[in-house]
Amino acid sequence: MELPQAPQGDGKFAGWFCDGKEAEDDQILNDDKEFYAVFRQDIKDARISDIPASCYNGTEIKPTFTVKYQDELLTENADYTVSWKNNVNIGTATAVITGIGKFFGTKEISYVIEAHRWNGPMKTVKEPTALVYGRAERKCTVCGKTESKQLAKLSPKMKVNVSSIVLKTGQSTTKVKVTGLAKGDRIASWTSGNNKIVTVNSSGKIRAGKKTGNAKISVKLQSGLQKQIAVKLQKTPVKTTKIQGIQKKINKASEEEILYAGSTDSANYISGEDNLYLIKQKSGNCHL
Repeated sequence: MELPQAPQGDGKFAGWFCDGKEAEDDQILNDDKEFYAVFRQDIKDARISDIPASCYNGTEIKPTFTVKYQDELLTENADYTVSWKNNVNIGTATAVITGIGKFFGTKEISYVIEAHRWNGPMKTVKEPTALVYGRAERKCTVCGKTESKQLAKLSPKMKVNVSSIVLKTGQSTTKVKVTGLAKGDRIASWTSGNNKIVTVNSSGKIRAGKKTGNAKISVKLQSGLQKQIAVKLQKTPVKTTKIQGIQKKINKASEEEILYAGSTDSANYISGEDNLYLIKQKSGNCHL
């Protein structure tokens, strides 16, 4: 007995099936086999979720979306397949949905590929220092992508208040000062080029040895910047050759101590007239 013609049903008649396979037109009906009619639904009747705009990135843009038939959520590669058209460059792209299994036909949905819309110029979100790179960012208002740029480290710098000092043997000083460092930088080490002549501790205190001679003190920053101070040791006391930092006008009632980095002299203000000041030293009086 031959298979009957197409029966009435919901959808498009796809054929008679037996044991999960489509029956052939001349297949004989047997009592021990069950034949059933299969109807397919048109994928055009399915509902596809909206696809928001995507941003160009130089590669294929394949956004996600859902496909529903009535209240049933369909599954890709089981109920339909997807192919893409014009989905690389800026413009209008298309997703082509093709029904398979119990669905047939095709349906297309378009979506837009556009350039990034940045929320403004790059803004610094991390300040650079002499040791650490900084970072600037901006964000796309369409896709949410964050674009970042590395900011260069600050150039290291430092000022040392003296380039050379003279010390008496056995004398120590803390008058060598380092200032003007770039943000984030700090002193890494103080070292002496000849510990037999002069030593220096981690705080920059310089101590002369018992022998005369010359040596160099090095101060190095974490950034790598390094400077040297020349040190000369002598047996005799160091004489004051220059005084800095004195106010142009000093009240007569005040008393101000004046010190020189390497000098052992100490001086106190006594009195002054016009630009001449009387200075009292340990060993006597003098005029400046």
